[in-house]
Amino acid sequence: FDLELFLGDHVKLTGTYQMPSENTNFNLFNYRNYLKSKNVFYLFNVSSIEKTESNTNIFFESKNFIINKISNNYSSKYLYTFILGDMRYLDSDVKTSYQVLGISHLFSVSGMHISILTSIIMFIFKKLKIDEDKGMLFSSLFIIYFMFLVNFCPSVLRSGIFYIFISLNKIFYFNIKNSNLLLLTVSLILFFNPYIIYNMGFLYSVIITWAL
Repeated sequence: FDLELFLGDHVKLTGTYQMPSENTNFNLFNYRNYLKSKNVFYLFNVSSIEKTESNTNIFFESKNFIINKISNNYSSKYLYTFILGDMRYLDSDVKTSYQVLGISHLFSVSGMHISILTSIIMFIFKKLKIDEDKGMLFSSLFIIYFMFLVNFCPSVLRSGIFYIFISLNKIFYFNIKNSNLLLLTVSLILFFNPYIIYNMGFLYSVIITWAL
C-alpha cells in the first residue's frame, strides 16, 4: 500500500509495515515499548520514496538551513552530535571508544545544552541592559525552537519545559516550589506521551533533577 507522511517535505512512501516485537523474556527489554516512548508504533519497510511537494514552513526551512550549514563544515559529524544530538554520523569505532571510556553521555543533547544556551542569552540581555523578564521570555521561546531542532528528545523536552515553567514562575511571582514545577513538567509530558516512561534518558533526567 501507499503511505503519505509529513517529513519536512511531503513525501510518499511505498512499502509494507509490521508491528515491532515485544520482549520474549518477562521483565526484560521491550522493543515495542521503547519505540512507543519515541512515538513510533509501526516498523515500515520502504520500497520507494517519492517527494510530492516541497514544504515551505519557516521552521522546517530554518532547520534545513542549519543542517546544510553543518553538512558543509569539516567537523560535521561532531557538530551533528553536539548541536542536534544525532550520533548516526559518528564512526562506529569512535562511538565504541566513547563507550569504553564511559564518556558517551557527554555527546548527548541534554539539560546541559539548555543551561548553556539560556545562560548565554541572559548574559547578552544583561549586557544590553534589557529587562530580565524579557530575557527569560525570549529564552523560553528560543528553547521551544531548540526542542524542535532536536526532535523533542526526552531529556531536552524535560529540561526545556522545566525551564519555561521556572521562568514563568519568576516573571509572574507564582511562588511555586521547584519540586512542584518538576512534577507539573513530568505530568504534562506523560499526559501527551505516557509511553515516554519507558525511555531511560527521560527517567535519568527526571531523577537527577529531583535529586539536585
